[in-house]
Amino acid sequence: MRTIGGRSDIVWVFVLLGAVVVAGTGCPKRVGPTADFTASATTGFAPATIQFTDTSDPGTSPITSWSWDFDNDGTPDSTNQNPVYTFTQAGLYSVSLTVITDVGSHTMAALGYVDIDPGVGPTASFKVSHTTGVAPLEVQFTDYSLAGTSPIVAWDWDFDGDGNPDSGDPNPAHVFNTPGLHSVTLTVTTDVGSDSHTEINYITVVEEPGAIWQQRTAHAAWNARYGHSIIVHEEAGQMWLMGGFDNASLYGDVWHSSDGATWIQFATAGSMWTARYYHTSVFFKGKAWVMGGYDGSTSGATDVWSSSNGVNWTPEQANAPWAPRFAHASVVFKDKMWVLGGSTTTPMNDVWSSPDGINWTPETLGAGWSARMVHASVVLNDKIWVLGGRDIAGPYDDVWSSPDGINWTPVLTGAPWGPRESLAVTVLNNEIWLMGGADSQTTPMPTYYRDVWSSPDGINWTPSPVVPGWLGRAVFPGLAFDFRLWAIGGTDTNPPSPIFDDVWCSSGY
Repeated sequence: MRTIGGRSDIVWVFVLLGAVVVAGTGCPKRVGPTADFTASATTGFAPATIQFTDTSDPGTSPITSWSWDFDNDGTPDSTNQNPVYTFTQAGLYSVSLTVITDVGSHTMAALGYVDIDPGVGPTASFKVSHTTGVAPLEVQFTDYSLAGTSPIVAWDWDFDGDGNPDSGDPNPAHVFNTPGLHSVTLTVTTDVGSDSHTEINYITVVEEPGAIWQQRTAHAAWNARYGHSIIVHEEAGQMWLMGGFDNASLYGDVWHSSDGATWIQFATAGSMWTARYYHTSVFFKGKAWVMGGYDGSTSGATDVWSSSNGVNWTPEQANAPWAPRFAHASVVFKDKMWVLGGSTTTPMNDVWSSPDGINWTPETLGAGWSARMVHASVVLNDKIWVLGGRDIAGPYDDVWSSPDGINWTPVLTGAPWGPRESLAVTVLNNEIWLMGGADSQTTPMPTYYRDVWSSPDGINWTPSPVVPGWLGRAVFPGLAFDFRLWAIGGTDTNPPSPIFDDVWCSSGY
């Protein structure tokens, strides 16, 4: 109780309708705002976009103004009530909010409220549908980049090495028209940064095989011959030539070359397969293999030899369970070596396989194709293919395929390249290529072919429009090496009965 002017008055305080009323005056007391806020996140990787929400208490009057400072520089960055702000740089940010009402203002400052890390940039990477082919070559590129902490917003592909983008698509298809080696660069960009990845000489584009031929040597270091075998030793990057015949001598030598022009003979040591021809060879499990053939003393050999260096040879099997034979065919298929057909005293149509050259399984003793010799066999599209050859009556012009070596399908009878034997067949750029061969039934002299055919499916065959530089020949192996077709050695028994020691290859890049 207090005394005013000689009187005692009592002051009563009431709360009326949310206002503070002072008794004796009838006026409510006005209260100012209290600033406060929340954020959708307080940490992140730059650039980080954060939603801020005003949770201020307005007091006794509505809030009429909001002023946000997100970088602590004293300058407002937003006047929205609930702004969205992007922190583009890494750092520790203080955030303040000032709210204003008719009564007054209040500022809430949160020191070190938002912590932004630098973020992780992208890592460029890509894959392709294939890396080699014939011009014009279409290649599908697929982006396999890692985005980091921000999504990729731009892709720049350089397909010709000039430093200028050729495509901005994430997964483009590009056509290479020029033969040669092409480097490819992909640059990916995010809000954090960018990264580039380059594959040097990644795409190999070659001219149409068989269209243009060049002679690597007119006379190789080895003696002229036919009935020899040649493999590609993939690990050494070389062609290996083995055995053969020149109508006078059988050969048991082994030669290697990386370019077809220079040939070096291996100085073989220890036990060695006997001189022979009409044998087969494959490259399998890091080794060269020689199987069967005719060595002049039997109706055909049954031995199997292997070598990893061309010098030392191991007799893996002295007497394989398949009958003695020569002029057979061999391939590598489903992680096994295969022997198909051939002849002793008569042609055969059996098929054998082995995972190691020692143990052999008779997959079938009577394949769907007729018994034959001097035929060709290759592997394409996960199938074994048998083409041409002959029996006692004459040559064939058929094509057969099998997914397992047991069940055979007659893909084509009466192929456009006509009946022929001792033909050279290989696979290049996912196509079967056929070169040369002979038809011994033509009169008055056998025909020795000088042509080149290709097929993607064994049914549709296309002849090369250009006659190759090499002379017509037969009994030479089909070979694809260094993205080229090769014609090496062989014979034409017509007068003057040449036997060849030349080496030819198709154009590359």
